[in-house]
Amino acid sequence: MQSIHLDFEYNGSLNKAASQGHGAAFALLLAMLQENQLDRPQLAERPADNEQKQALFDKAPDIPLKPEPQHWEFEARHADYIHQQQLVSARLWHCLHPAPLSVFNDSKRLDDEIIENTSWYCREKLKGRNLQPLQVDETGLLDVIEKARDYQAA
Repeated sequence: MQSIHLDFEYNGSLNKAASQGHGAAFALLLAMLQENQLDRPQLAERPADNEQKQALFDKAPDIPLKPEPQHWEFEARHADYIHQQQLVSARLWHCLHPAPLSVFNDSKRLDDEIIENTSWYCREKLKGRNLQPLQVDETGLLDVIEKARDYQAA
């Protein structure tokens, strides 16, 4: 089916040529129209062509989530290419054998550095120890301040 943007009546080309005073363009567009308006040329589309082109590009290897023993060998070969200054080969090797996305395939795992930067209470909670919530008594603050003043005075 011929798309609308090719029809001069529907995309506004005739209207623009007539209203803007382009008589030659208007006459040309009218001459290009067929006498029988019901006889429109039908253009067949080729959807299989797009599917074939897309299939050519869907050949990329899957990127694993966690490394297997073979991935460490791939990374060693990749490092060898870089040390030998074969950067084009290293880039090609990396594209054909992509590195895993994570060292661990566990969404609940936290790195040791992150755990060390948390508070003591949070670390104990992450270790699984059942801690009682901290009881805070704001009225006891006044007693602490008075004892601190007595300590400083002595």
